[in-house]
Amino acid sequence: VAGSGGDFDGAAFWRRLAAAGGGGGVIELGAGETGLVGLMAAKLLQCHCYLTDLPDVVPHLQHNIDSNIADIADSADADLSPGRPGSFVRATAYQWGESTALPRPSGLILAADCLYDTENVEPFVDALLELS
Repeated sequence: VAGSGGDFDGAAFWRRLAAAGGGGGVIELGAGETGLVGLMAAKLLQCHCYLTDLPDVVPHLQHNIDSNIADIADSADADLSPGRPGSFVRATAYQWGESTALPRPSGLILAADCLYDTENVEPFVDALLELS
């Protein structure tokens, strides 16, 4: 993707990719307590971002979102609060492979360093298939 000067605009590319998925925005699987990847997606893409993990992790994840969202939104010049239509970032409980109310199809599914046990591979693939 080249701009007028031939430079690659990575943020614009990811925004188009996320939008092309039917408006589902971004879903991060296994966001952990920090949600770093999903928070960066929220900053760069300025779209719906659902950061998911197991139910016992979600309160910590939501705390980190709440602690950082103002700085991320300010640096992205965006309003990413959950009540705003258009763009937001939210922590959501999701057990891989189980049914979910997350939007489908997702524009972009992210996962980073979330498989540490081989017994989770099949549920992870099931989640990818369900959300695609």
